Amino acid sequence: MTAHNPFAAPAADLSLPQNAESVLKPRSVWVMQFVAGLIVLGNTAGFALSIYGLTSYAGSGVADIWVRLAWGLCIVLALLLMLWQLPKRSRIGRNIGLAMIAFLAYGAISSRHGVSSPSIFFTAGQWSATVFLVMILAYWAYAFAFSKKARRYFSVTGND
Repeated sequence: MTAHNPFAAPAADLSLPQNAESVLKPRSVWVMQFVAGLIVLGNTAGFALSIYGLTSYAGSGVADIWVRLAWGLCIVLALLLMLWQLPKRSRIGRNIGLAMIAFLAYGAISSRHGVSSPSIFFTAGQWSATVFLVMILAYWAYAFAFSKKARRYFSVTGND
């Protein structure tokens, strides 16, 4: 008579696929590439307009603008690295994608709720929309990096 052992390892299929072509790219990775591409295009257009606008500045606030441009350039370069590494199924692309989702969630949470709202109902609506958006971003992070499809996609390297 065999007793049930609650500490036994689960019977999971841990075998890796043989080749990268047999594993399709999850939708969450496609969405990540699309959103990151839009952010890169928007920031690049913003850089062009900011640099064009710098020609008219001769004041002391120019150094602050250059710091903001350098910070934005670092973000664009990180997103371009992510866009380059995601088709290769690299962990670098996965980690930068998770960081991007975390920054989007941080931006949603740290926005100024209720500062100029005429009543408490507007503030409650803003907070409920924020909670809903953060829940969507949390699901996206799970589907992008931790779901079964994502783990299978990132477990096979594209350089085989």
